[in-house]
Amino acid sequence: MKRYCIKCSNKLGNHNKSGVCQNCSCIEQPCLNCGKIVINKKYCDASCEMKHIHLLKGHVPAGTTYKKICEWCHKKFKAKKEKVKFCSMSCVISHKNITYKRTNSETRNKRASKTMKKLFKDGKLHLKRQHVSKSCTLFLNKLESIYNVKIKREHRLDGRFFDGKYKNILIESDSDYFHSFPERIKADKLKNKIALNNEFNLYRFIVNSTQQVDKVINENKQLLNKIFER
Repeated sequence: MKRYCIKCSNKLGNHNKSGVCQNCSCIEQPCLNCGKIVINKKYCDASCEMKHIHLLKGHVPAGTTYKKICEWCHKKFKAKKEKVKFCSMSCVISHKNITYKRTNSETRNKRASKTMKKLFKDGKLHLKRQHVSKSCTLFLNKLESIYNVKIKREHRLDGRFFDGKYKNILIESDSDYFHSFPERIKADKLKNKIALNNEFNLYRFIVNSTQQVDKVINENKQLLNKIFER
């Protein structure tokens, strides 16, 4: 039995149960992306569908540009990214040079010295101990054994290290060669000043090698007896 559309009286297919043909039942609506009118569809083609999905997800389509004004030279320009603030690299560099001025080496050194002093006062930073020669250790060992006393090694005072300390007496074992340099002379003068300021008696003995230790002790026997009260 032949069946016809109720609205337009066109011939219907065998599987059509609604009684209305496809042309009469069609719904016309604009494409969700480009706005073109489509029939029984949301999009006009697959490209429009993909573009609309990317927009819903927050993706920026390829080739999009943003109109911007440079923060440095105030020129209008187009940028591919929304966060761009400057039109060129020269504007970026000139902006950084003015807003972020580099400090001079002198000011950096002053700041470093201030922080170092604070750390020394707080006790968070310690000076490296000076290199002690073999002749110095042998000299102090022999003094301990002869006079039966305990000499504190590498005593720290106002940021400087002294070879030995016994009560209020500081002992330094020097050599003619190393203590002839201007840097060492300056350091020795500073040590003398530190000892005086802290009410210590500083005694210096010239010991050039381990072989001269006994000779130095014999030459300065009266002074050593006085120091160790023998």
